[in-house]
Amino acid sequence: MLIKSLKLKNFRQFKGDININFSYDPQKNVTIILGDNTYGKTTLLQAFSWCFYKTVNFDHNPKFLLNYELSEEMLNGSTNIVSVEIIIIHENTEYGIIRKQEYKKINGKTVLVNEFPLKVWYKNETGNQVSLDDSPETWINDILPKDLSTYFFFDTERVNSISHKENVTEAVKGLLGLSALSKTIEHLGTKNRRDSVIGKFQQELDTDNEQDSAEIEQKIQDNELKLQNIDEQIKETKKK
Repeated sequence: MLIKSLKLKNFRQFKGDININFSYDPQKNVTIILGDNTYGKTTLLQAFSWCFYKTVNFDHNPKFLLNYELSEEMLNGSTNIVSVEIIIIHENTEYGIIRKQEYKKINGKTVLVNEFPLKVWYKNETGNQVSLDDSPETWINDILPKDLSTYFFFDTERVNSISHKENVTEAVKGLLGLSALSKTIEHLGTKNRRDSVIGKFQQELDTDNEQDSAEIEQKIQDNELKLQNIDEQIKETKKK
């Protein structure tokens, strides 16, 4: 996954529309953002976290994302939008990820009135944007699991917030495809587990029909061979 651009609208310190283009050239692929303390560097990291996973880690009033200055300027009955849009390139395809909220001034107080569903789109072969409507949150977590995100969007001011080791382990297993293999092994089970696939086959061996018994025994052998192959895949993947 390569990050192409980040667009903020009224997100915390950033009033109005702010656009940041990142360098994703194969040779020149580093973008440096400089700024004094409290000028928004950490907020940029939080923008990624909010857009991808709907989570933030602000010290003060973390649930209120609208720019404070803009909130003070609003008149009763008026509304404003907070949004973050991230453009990425994944497997040679350009994707856009957009999350936004709506705030309204009611009786002198600015309150959250609407949280829009997460939107993900991609560019097809003709360059047109096509909406990805099938579980966008799951799609994002498949690309970059939430438990691994703090290692990529690393906030040095909050070192202690890094995910626990066991969560990272599960996330890495998901990326490598080991989770599916582990679930397959658990589902196949052993002869001693009556609720497993192999265990149920073993129970059927009690039948008086010798032909059925032979077929079931063959199925058990086939599944045990599959189990050995899966174990070998896991060992090989762990080495990689």
